Amino acid sequence: MLVVVSNKYRDTYKYRRKLNNLGLHFECGKWKLKTSDEYVIESIVRFCRRKKLYYECIEDNYVRSNNYRKKFIEHYEKQKGKYYRCAYCGKKIEENKMTVDHIIPIDKVQHHWIYRKLMKMSGITNINDVSNLTPACEHCNKRKGNKINLRYYIRGILGRKYKSATKTHFAIIIIYLLLVLGVFCVITLLFTDEINMIINWLVKYF
Repeated sequence: MLVVVSNKYRDTYKYRRKLNNLGLHFECGKWKLKTSDEYVIESIVRFCRRKKLYYECIEDNYVRSNNYRKKFIEHYEKQKGKYYRCAYCGKKIEENKMTVDHIIPIDKVQHHWIYRKLMKMSGITNINDVSNLTPACEHCNKRKGNKINLRYYIRGILGRKYKSATKTHFAIIIIYLLLVLGVFCVITLLFTDEINMIINWLVKYF
């Protein structure tokens, strides 16, 4: 379990000694502690409630692991035994220059139930599962950040699968066309009478 205490309702600075004593360490503007000790977690929660501090208790399967990059490299072989390919732009990258990106971002999953639902629908039980990891160049990884949309989601999955950037772009175009066709079919079914009325009006006056 990851316990996070941050400045939302009250400034945590004046409680820094107590938070340190409870085992939390200050990192990126937040106090954090990863522990499985229920007594420690309960002590932190009680203190935060008493002092009206904002806290979160995040399950282990939503926390970044230390070995996710190693797991990815072991699971996915290099193309032609030489390089990886950025899932987002198709650029060839050497292993030492490759970053491993979480397709569904950790920050989104930790704070929004809808992304946890997306994880479940995608068959992912852990945020560091290899099925949620994809190779990316440093530029694309920084540009994506913690964003997630249909474009990044599809590219992240297909870009990891196909060895050619052209094949990836072609597959993405096909998926977009199918989505547009699906939306068109739904609209047609829902508004059949209205569409017929418009067609009859056009035929009558033109």
